[in-house]
Formats: sequence, C-alpha cells, structure tokens
Amino acid sequence: MGESHQSQEEEGEMEGLCCCEYINTQGERSHLLMSFCDCEDLDSAADRVFKRQKVPSSNYEALYMTLEDRLRIPWCSGKGAKQVNPQVIPPLLLVPLSLNIAAIHPLLTAVVLVLLPILLIRYYFRFIKIRQSGPFFLSWGLVSVGYLYSLYLRLVVPLGIVTSTETCLLTVLMGAMLAALTSAKQNPGFISGKNKLGADSKQGPAFPKNGVKNTHEESLQGNGIQLRSSADRNHAISNPVQNGGKVGKASSIQSTDAPYQNDSTMQSTKRPLQRNGNNNNRDKQDLGQDAVIDVEGQRVAAQPLWCHVCKMPRPPRAGHCMICKRCVLRLDHHCIWIDHCVGKNNHRSFLLTLVLFMSSAGYGVWLSLNSTCPGWYSKRWIPYCPQAYSTSSSALVFTCCYYTLMVLTAMSGILVSQLINISWNMTGREERVAIRNKTYKVRCCGFCVYTDKYDKGCVQNWWEFSQKPKLEKPAVQMV
Repeated sequence: MGESHQSQEEEGEMEGLCCCEYINTQGERSHLLMSFCDCEDLDSAADRVFKRQKVPSSNYEALYMTLEDRLRIPWCSGKGAKQVNPQVIPPLLLVPLSLNIAAIHPLLTAVVLVLLPILLIRYYFRFIKIRQSGPFFLSWGLVSVGYLYSLYLRLVVPLGIVTSTETCLLTVLMGAMLAALTSAKQNPGFISGKNKLGADSKQGPAFPKNGVKNTHEESLQGNGIQLRSSADRNHAISNPVQNGGKVGKASSIQSTDAPYQNDSTMQSTKRPLQRNGNNNNRDKQDLGQDAVIDVEGQRVAAQPLWCHVCKMPRPPRAGHCMICKRCVLRLDHHCIWIDHCVGKNNHRSFLLTLVLFMSSAGYGVWLSLNSTCPGWYSKRWIPYCPQAYSTSSSALVFTCCYYTLMVLTAMSGILVSQLINISWNMTGREERVAIRNKTYKVRCCGFCVYTDKYDKGCVQNWWEFSQKPKLEKPAVQMV
C-alpha cells in the first residue's frame, strides 16, 4: 500500500511539471536553467586537475550520472522535460566533423577512415566489458544515414545528373529500411517474468511432496512446456531440479544450451538416446525413468533449462542476454547497431533491415560516384577519382562514398553470417556455444562452422524462418 501510494504521489508530481521542469535523481523538483548550478562533482574534478592531482574514477562516474540526469530537452507532454541519453551526443558531433576533415586532403581521408574503425572497435570492447545497454552505436548509424542523405540532396541532386526517379527510389529504400529497423526494435521474444521466483531463491524452485499443481508445473507450462498426462505431471513434480538446478541421470541427451550448464546449473549426460532396433528396450526404459520431450524432432530432458540470473525455467534454444538482462526466445545475439536483442520475434525484421540498408547504401554510392566522377567504374575496381578533390563539395561527396563503402564491407560480413546460419537453422549464439564446447562441425574447407542439431535442410530451414512467429510460446509435449 505504501509503495503504491508513493508511486501515485510521484505520478501526480510528474503531471504538474511544465515543459522545462523535471524530477531529479534526488526526488527534487528542478529546472533546465539550473542545469549548470550545484556542480560539486565538476568543481572537484576541475580542482584536482588544476592541482595536478589524479581524478578518481568514482568522480568520473558521479559526473556522468549528473550529466545523464540533467541532460534534457523541453517537452510539452505535461510530464516535464524529456531525458536524453548522453551517448546520443558524440555521434552528432563526430560524424560530420570527421567526414569534413577527411575531405580536406586525400591523406587526411586515409587517416580518418583508418582511425574511425579503430575508435569504434575500442569503444565496442569497452561496451562489452561493462555490459550496459547504450544507444551510442544506434545513434552513430542513424546520424550517418541522415547526414549522408542530406549531403546527397544538397550536393549530388543539384548537379542534374541524377533523375528524380532515381532519387525517389533511393528515398523509398531508405524509408523501408527505417520501417524495418522500427520493427526490429520491437519485442524480440522476451520470456515473461510472471513465473520468476523470489530473489531469495538461489538453489532453484521449491516443490511440495504432494501431487498438487505448484510453481514448478506453472513454470513449465508458462515457458512453453506442456505436461500432457497426469503421469507426466507427477513425474515432473516428483523429479524437480535439485542441487541448484542440476539434473542427474534423468537427462538422456546433451543439453541444448551448453553454456548454461554452468550458469543455470543444468547438466546432462553426453550419451544420446539410441533409436536403433537393438536398443528399443533401453529406449523404453529411458523414457519410463528419464522423461524426455520432443523439441523440433530432438529428444531432450523434460526438466526445463534453468536460468540462474532470471531464476526461472526457459524453453530450449532460449538464452539470457547479459546486456538486456532478460531471457529471449531463440536468442541469436545482441546487436549494438540497433541497441536491441535479435530473437525469435524480430529476427526476420533484422535481416530485412540489413538487406535494405545495404541496398540503399550501395545504390546511393553508385548515384553519387556517377555524378561526381563519371566513368569511375571503367578505370579501376576501387573508386579512383583524383579530380574529386578539385572542389570542396565533390571532395566531401567522394569521401562520404568511401566511408559508405567501408561500412558496407563490414555489414556484408554480418549479412553473410546471418544467411549461412539461417540456412543451417543455427543461431549465432548456438554457433558460439559449439565453438566454445568444441562440438562444432566444419564446412566450406574449414571457413564455416556449424552444428546440425536443428538442421532440417536448407529449404525447410528457410521456410520455417519465413513463417511469422506465433504470439503464444511454442508448446513442447511429452514423447
């Protein structure tokens, strides 16, 4: 009651704010004009710098938190000024500045185009180290797209070489790409936390000895595992995940989620169930003692995979994202360029975004080079145009074309990897798990790594991928 009453009071305070007011982290009413007042952390850091003293990392963290709280823009929604993430600001300055510097001289073009990937890679590893979500890379991509398109309209179209039809086609491709990006930013398939156990549960769920429906059974059904008969229900209840979620000999096939054998405390034996005629009795005995379920044609243990972080069971092929801090159905990876997970629900939109981005970017480069450097493709495979630096506008367009080609080269690697994995019905996460556990197979003269755990053939794999995912979670029934 007290918490709900407090939340109602906070909502009431938010409703009474003007466009320039906000509630700060200390719960006090503040104004945008006071953003540069009471800056104790900044004063302390500046004082140490002038005294030639080392500024502690805690001071930088406090300064960043203050900046994050006070960086807002006026917003006429009746709930005060809108907060802006500080990671959005650097790309707004770095992208136009770096490209304009690169357009001054060919040597500067080479230096900038070499330094930019290095800086982004260093920031990426820092991003992976702290495992915190941030819109820096998403902002970098959107700023690059917007700035390059504005240069195309301002510098390329007035030359009169590009027709209006070509410009309209490029605009449609970019609009479709942004629409696909918006769709990819939707729910990737987060597993509902309604079956999440309490924070004090460290060893897994507690199970009553009677046969009454309990938390474990609800968690099984809530995460897509259905118990078809009362015997199956009693077996699942009477054989809970014990010893921190570990499964003893009840598991008769290797877990579909190997990395969680350590974190989620789910362990399976390495011996798969034999299906030949000589082992029918053994097979039936395993089915009787060690309940298994059928998952897309594969037999796995009836007990669900246990997520130690979320403290709840999850379906096969689901994984926990350490950046989003949630479990995702059929997790592929966390994409920094869309600042979101790629899972079962948004994987198709993500692939479509990649295809449309490469199509629009490649088409824009073709139109721009034809306008500033006619006949460039007949001379060399790599665009070569010394006369492009004769004017500042043509030099800027030429530099932006090289920048776009560099981005296209990086994105093409991601696209090829996605196409290969989809053709083999394998997620990026399953590929990394197979490499780490050394359970992978090799194709294409050792250039491709794959696992055939869910492979049903290229045509069938693409057919299943193209199908719209159901709103409800896929049910898994007992064999």
